[in-house]
Amino acid sequence: GNTATAGPTGRGGGIADGANTPMAITSCIFSGNASDEGGGIATINSFAGQLTTITGCTISSNTATTGGGLFISSGSMNASLSRIAGNTATSGSGIAQTGGTALVENNWWGCDGFPNAAGCQTGNGAFDADPRLNLRLTAGSTMLGFNATTTLTASFATNSNNVAVNPVVMNGLTVTFATSAGSVSPAMVPIAALQSQTTFTAPSSCPSPNPVLASATVDTGTQTLGITIQEPPGPI
Repeated sequence: GNTATAGPTGRGGGIADGANTPMAITSCIFSGNASDEGGGIATINSFAGQLTTITGCTISSNTATTGGGLFISSGSMNASLSRIAGNTATSGSGIAQTGGTALVENNWWGCDGFPNAAGCQTGNGAFDADPRLNLRLTAGSTMLGFNATTTLTASFATNSNNVAVNPVVMNGLTVTFATSAGSVSPAMVPIAALQSQTTFTAPSSCPSPNPVLASATVDTGTQTLGITIQEPPGPI
């Protein structure tokens, strides 16, 4: 991928697309840029054939007054399978739309939710972000005896509509696993092939509360899963 940096004025700190032909941006990194509008990427042209297509990019830690990550004032933007996280702006830290069309489905907004949800990048204007990339947490078993083990799997292989997706941009990020009782090892695991796994070990006595709450966190997004701990049967 490419890394784009630019100055702090105007539109599009990383790229300002005002071309008269479609522009495709794939597997790129836009980080640490600054602009008045569109810290990362700005679509600013209304020519009939103008379309900015963004696929599999990391758009993070950019700064703007309007649209920290993405900004659309005219033309069309289609962003998908990208990670938009840690951007800042007075209006729309993740995306701001003042004109044109913004189709931004199947992205990760720095959280396990849609833009403007708690902990997520914010969005301003009209844009379509549904469905989104989704963090799922599953266990080999959700009912264990004392000291028993099971595998926890955190995955980005399906979106919020439970449709298969391939957001390779998430590979290499770290999942932090935790539990309210018992233990997980290892606690921090990089994502590979859209998932990461750890081993959960049940406590040696009955916990309170029960079920135990296991969790997986990426950026500010957390998924939880209840695991019931069963007492062994008493003597007959």
